[in-house]
Amino acid sequence: MSQQITIQNAGRFALAGDAIITMVRPQRILINGDTETVDPEVRFTYRIQRAKAEDADNPDPKRPWFAKVLSGPQNTRDYQFLGTIFPERNGDGIIYRHGRKSRVDEGAPSARGIGWFITHLSRLIGLRAEQTPEDMFPDPRIEANIAKVEATLNQLRFYHEGRCGKCARVLTVPESIILGIGPVCAKGEKLGILELLAMI
Repeated sequence: MSQQITIQNAGRFALAGDAIITMVRPQRILINGDTETVDPEVRFTYRIQRAKAEDADNPDPKRPWFAKVLSGPQNTRDYQFLGTIFPERNGDGIIYRHGRKSRVDEGAPSARGIGWFITHLSRLIGLRAEQTPEDMFPDPRIEANIAKVEATLNQLRFYHEGRCGKCARVLTVPESIILGIGPVCAKGEKLGILELLAMI
């Protein structure tokens, strides 16, 4: 069962720990003067897994995520490694680095796609960090920048396959299907960066 998720939930879902997320850029019409060109739909399915914690009770918030792209017909195992997503040093963003050993070229659309998503998601995380819920009067410039980044990310559609982005169990609770994370995993999150994503 495929479920569309909003950008408000897509970032948190993608970085939950073991997420399979499909990103779709819908077909569009490009106009150049008097010429109209159909730019077809582009779709990639990524698996984003977080490095295992050495201490499950006290996981290291600096653990990276490993991004892979679906490259074959078997959607449970035909994934190729793309690169690594690292938390930024100051803890309020993330950065994607393409893997040297990846068989997928850094300029390939799937690699550029995950890089684009992480860059804009990181910008959103950083903006959220600047404007905390305790701010009685939100800064209108930050609010305007948040709206711009969200509008950019909303050029894509995001889907999950009906499994929790953290533990990969089938989701059955309606609220969890919307979020992409099961109720037990959502309660047990020690988030760090994901705490900021929860505010998106």
